[in-house]
Amino acid sequence: MAMESAAAVRASVQGAMEELVELFPIQVVANEALRLREKARKLKTPRKQLDLLRRASEIVHRGLTEHPCSSVLQTAAAELRTEISQSEAAM
Repeated sequence: MAMESAAAVRASVQGAMEELVELFPIQVVANEALRLREKARKLKTPRKQLDLLRRASEIVHRGLTEHPCSSVLQTAAAELRTEISQSEAAM
C-alpha cells in the first residue's frame, strides 16, 4: 500500500512539474507585458503611454505566435487593444 501511495505521489508531482514547465514561458511573456502596462498607467503623457502599450502588445503577440492557445495571452491581447484604443483617443 505504501508503494502505491509513493507511486501516486510521484506521478502527481511529475504531472505538476510538467505543467509548470509548459506554463513558464507563457507566464514570462504575461509578466513582461504586465510590467509595461503598469508603467504606462503611471505616465501622464498619452504619447509615452501609447508607446509602452504598443511594446506590451508586441510582446504578447510574439508570445501568441509560440503559444496560440494561451487564454492568458489572448486576454492580455484583448485588454491591450482596448487600452491602446483609449490611449489613441486621448491624443
